[in-house]
Amino acid sequence: AKKAKEIMSTELESKFQQELEILSSIFSSENEEIKPLSSTSLMVSLFPKTAGEDNKITTSMNMVIQLAEGFPRVPPVMQITTSKGLDDGELQDIKSEMISWCDQKIIEKQEDGDDEGLVFDIIDYAQELLTERNDSLKGRCSICLDEFSASANGDGHMFSDCSDLVRLDKCFHRFHLQCVYHDWFMPRADETGYKGYIIQCKIPDKKCAVCRRDIEAYESDKIYALKHSS
Repeated sequence: AKKAKEIMSTELESKFQQELEILSSIFSSENEEIKPLSSTSLMVSLFPKTAGEDNKITTSMNMVIQLAEGFPRVPPVMQITTSKGLDDGELQDIKSEMISWCDQKIIEKQEDGDDEGLVFDIIDYAQELLTERNDSLKGRCSICLDEFSASANGDGHMFSDCSDLVRLDKCFHRFHLQCVYHDWFMPRADETGYKGYIIQCKIPDKKCAVCRRDIEAYESDKIYALKHSS
């Protein structure tokens, strides 16, 4: 049993090396950064396809791919570790779509007698999903929870075309302009507490409502200026 396990482990590591060779030949001049983590796993930094216009990149994510015993007949474990410009709902949709797509892709490759390049196919499809969501109206405001597409005020079909929607410069998280302005600048009403005591509510420190990082001064100034110019 121990010998059989060692053989399977060696075969898996060999398969992984084959996949790495394919990736290095394809992605050597692309934005994607591929970093092996172990003898059977890697992390890839993914960016949307923007025809070389990096200033149009508004989403990104890091994904870990761990080969499992039985690969490529068995799908690898895929985990999105960090992301920018994607809310929890979008990340969950990407995960679900990738699992469903990968299962179908394995069936297709088995029917074609193809047992190489599955990791490349996975990365390529993940980039496709990321591109679909780049500067799109998919997703919802994390403050009011309304869908962006339901309340966008603009003639175009992209997030950047809508004057009532904003994206934070540093983390790329997105909100309605009115929602983030209210969250950062509007005073809270005082409340009457126990035994009639007045509780004074102050404006909280400015943070991103998604990742909770402290907001840079220039980001705060930008939101204030956009609101008062609209």
